[in-house]
Amino acid sequence: MNTFYRKLCKGLLLGLGVLISSCEDEEIISGYLAPLDMEQQVNLVYGTQAELDLAGELTKDQHVSFEITFEETEDLKITDDVTLRDVLERSVTFNSGSGKIEIDTKNLYPNAMQSEISGAILPGTYQVTVSAHSSEGFKPVQQTFSLKVLPAKLEIEEVDNTEAIPYAYALYDQGELNYSLKVPDFFTSDMSWELHMNGWPDPNITVRDHRIIVREGAGDEEKKTEWTYDLIPSLKKDGFTVASRQFRVVLLPEMKFFYGAYYSEYDLSVTLNQLYIGLYDAFESNPPVFYPEKYKQSFEILAIEKDGAAFGNEDNIIGINEETGLVTVAHNHVLEQGRYKIRVQANSVTGLVFETELTLIMESVSEDDHHH
Repeated sequence: MNTFYRKLCKGLLLGLGVLISSCEDEEIISGYLAPLDMEQQVNLVYGTQAELDLAGELTKDQHVSFEITFEETEDLKITDDVTLRDVLERSVTFNSGSGKIEIDTKNLYPNAMQSEISGAILPGTYQVTVSAHSSEGFKPVQQTFSLKVLPAKLEIEEVDNTEAIPYAYALYDQGELNYSLKVPDFFTSDMSWELHMNGWPDPNITVRDHRIIVREGAGDEEKKTEWTYDLIPSLKKDGFTVASRQFRVVLLPEMKFFYGAYYSEYDLSVTLNQLYIGLYDAFESNPPVFYPEKYKQSFEILAIEKDGAAFGNEDNIIGINEETGLVTVAHNHVLEQGRYKIRVQANSVTGLVFETELTLIMESVSEDDHHH
């Protein structure tokens, strides 16, 4: 057993199982430093930084030093010049000023990933061992914790990133589509963008810089059938995926939205968007055509013009059934004769919106036909 002598006036003895024998003003001290008290498992997202506290009095003792090692993590080659041990030593360090362990995941890689360049497979977790050493003769103590780095989640500017798998809907006739990947703060020039496609690959969909491009030739050749692409863009560093995001692009056939009639078997449209109605009379239009109907959600009036000038419709005499799109006019003695052009918006379940117009031409009716 290692022992040493020192003079004590007042002081705090750190450790467990400390043996003290009094010799007037001298004491014999032997034992371990106080145990470390740390988290057993630390999970961090790639690109983030964290500080870990070492609980207890050890960090305040100037006679105690700390060492961080990674012997329980198998070393492997990241590149020809860099090993996993190298990046761990740069990424997990002890700050003697703050007494905290600092972790910077930007220098690391998400766990359990395989490099497309070297073929190296990273461990499921990084094992980090923290040791405390005393210059006053106490025996050292150590503790190992597991560090798991998770891949970051990319964001796509044109979709709702709060969804688990965002959807982007577009019509075939919109032409070439571009979806912008938000460049994360941790991006560096040695990273590259890649695109994985679940299912059969389509050369009409590519990634260039931080944009996903869907060319006009994508989807159904006749552009009559809904077509879904399940895409996973990712950001690579040394062949390892450091960030990714799954999202789906849905290409839709032409949507038909107008007041009139549509005969799908003949693809024949009959537009009836100008109607004559009696002034002051109650009126209800037929519902508009919205095809394919499965995408229909709701309708609303955007604006009304009377003879080319904005019409306020303060009394809400002109209205719409939000579910069916029926335009209604309440029995009234307020409206004046003229042309009332109503701009109607259809909201689809895909998030796409469509507009059409219905013009009501109000004319006076004879006293015999108008009933108060």
